[in-house]
Amino acid sequence: MPTYNYTCPTHGTFSAHASMKAYKDPQNCPTCEKPSPRDFITAPQISTRNPRPKANQSGGPKGRELKHAPGCSCSSCTSS
Repeated sequence: MPTYNYTCPTHGTFSAHASMKAYKDPQNCPTCEKPSPRDFITAPQISTRNPRPKANQSGGPKGRELKHAPGCSCSSCTSS
């Protein structure tokens, strides 16, 4: 579930989880419980339960480096 930032007029910014369907709905401030509007300055943060290492980091099977897909044109694959 994404985490969004909300701004309480009294206590400032706080983060709360909300479904993507309810992203526009105000959330109650954890301090004063007043409904607070979403702060639209930042993008939602989405976390995963099992993050995977990036392709150029080690940590693949048996410590091998993970490979990019054939035809990848990133700087790691094109530098010689």
